Amino acid sequence: MAASKALAMPRTFGAPAPLSPGYQEIVIGLVYYAGATGSTFCDDVRTLLADHGYPASDVIKVSALIAERAPEGTVPPLKTEGRARGRHRLKRVFALQDQGDALRQGNPAVLAALAIERIRLLRGGPPTPDGRRAFIIDSLKHRDEVELLRLVYGSNFRLIAIHCSRVHRKERLLREKFRSAKREDVERFLDRDEQDRTRDWGQEVNKVFYQADYFIDNNHPQEGVKYLPDLKRFMHLCVGGAMARPTVEETGMYHAQASALRSACLSRQVGAAILSPEGRLLALGTNDVPKSGGGLYHDGDSPDHRCFRWAEWCACPDDPRWTTLYDESPVGTPHCHNSRRKHELRRTIGDWLADRLAPVLGERVAREIGSGGGGLFVSKEKARIEALVREILHDPALLRDMPGIQDLIEYSRSIHAEMDALMSALRSGLSTVGATLYCTTYPCHHCARHIVAAGIGTVYYMEPFIKSLALELHHDALVHDAEEVPGKVSILPFTGVGPRLYGELFLKEGEWKTETGRFQPPRGAGLRRTIQLDSLDAVEQRAARLARPASGGAVQRIPGRKPSA
Repeated sequence: MAASKALAMPRTFGAPAPLSPGYQEIVIGLVYYAGATGSTFCDDVRTLLADHGYPASDVIKVSALIAERAPEGTVPPLKTEGRARGRHRLKRVFALQDQGDALRQGNPAVLAALAIERIRLLRGGPPTPDGRRAFIIDSLKHRDEVELLRLVYGSNFRLIAIHCSRVHRKERLLREKFRSAKREDVERFLDRDEQDRTRDWGQEVNKVFYQADYFIDNNHPQEGVKYLPDLKRFMHLCVGGAMARPTVEETGMYHAQASALRSACLSRQVGAAILSPEGRLLALGTNDVPKSGGGLYHDGDSPDHRCFRWAEWCACPDDPRWTTLYDESPVGTPHCHNSRRKHELRRTIGDWLADRLAPVLGERVAREIGSGGGGLFVSKEKARIEALVREILHDPALLRDMPGIQDLIEYSRSIHAEMDALMSALRSGLSTVGATLYCTTYPCHHCARHIVAAGIGTVYYMEPFIKSLALELHHDALVHDAEEVPGKVSILPFTGVGPRLYGELFLKEGEWKTETGRFQPPRGAGLRRTIQLDSLDAVEQRAARLARPASGGAVQRIPGRKPSA
């Protein structure tokens, strides 16, 4: 079977020319939190690519693209010597974050566009059918960047997510890259890298992470010890033509992601799957509104009280369920009750602060600035300052990013995916003691206590969840990003083929045996899917010619298939 899956005519027509030549290059994007990789990761990727038929590969550092576009003097030069080089490097990284945000402000995908421009420059022109080259983009920080690369390169683009706990990342940065920098400055840098909530165009690694095609774990002080086996599996599956089937972990996470697609939650879709110690599926779960009698609402249920259905009566003041809260909601008709309640909480806090601070500040500031004036002056100044304080504290934007409020999850109507899976197993009379729970997102602290109480032995997660206080509140029962510890539940990062790539890599295509039954490899080395290089118009014209009569006068058809009556 041909190595590339260029758009081709059915093979039963003989050996015609393909409808379009396939694009053979591979573009690999990396997404990770700062400090998750060491100095040799990209070199290891290039070495493995060369072993699998891609001898030419280039690493495109997004930080270098930012530095090239930054106004002169805004990004300090890189210092590699001196005792203070760690502090200088951190200062430079902060400047790169600022300049990256400035570039993304007009177009959130601009850094991906710069990477694409660099690919064309390195290649020296348009792609060719016989090009066997790889490009590694290090690294992506915004979901719009990933969307643009997938739009341009299709299946020739693969996104690898690299897990590493914050503890390991911080220590690695303090020990190596930012040595001599202040610990609190490194913490501030890590906070911004995970998710910059002060601007919509800022870094949002947490929102890019779960979109990956493949997941790798680098929670180890020695470079390569953890990730090399998984990285080799990625190469074998994607470009090596290996005959491989999914692992139990990959199947478990695929079930979890499939379950997530059932969710109608307006905030996010999360899925969970519980597998027995033998790998047997016990229960599935998703985040959505529970219904009386057990389980969740689904399409076709009557009545259906999911949040988006409630919008039908939230806008009707005559409905008995309507309250004035719905008329004053910041999101119009309140589809998401968690968002509505958090908005109300911010407004309540603003009112409380205004009632208590405005009179006090008005009195004290007026007396300070009017110490030499008369009582009438002080009284007027007090009223003016008090009104100004109230105006400031009643500004909705002031408390929008108030610490703690944005992270609240207590007001949601939806049951969480992990809880839904546990309740489903309970209703079915299935034991979860020693079972493994797969969840598309790291468990929150609410679910963590129930996971412990249910006897779950191991949890695998795909997307980090920075709001979770699970380990902080239950460190006596949980161990994070570590192998099994007796008496504790291990919460481990998922590694392997992600749900996005599961169907493509593990779908049986073509013949795996000869006519005599002897096994034959399913395909040769190369990409399993490739995008077409020719235009849609050209491909359509070639495909349409299949309908024309053959030289013998009969219409072409696939041999072995009887003509329709």
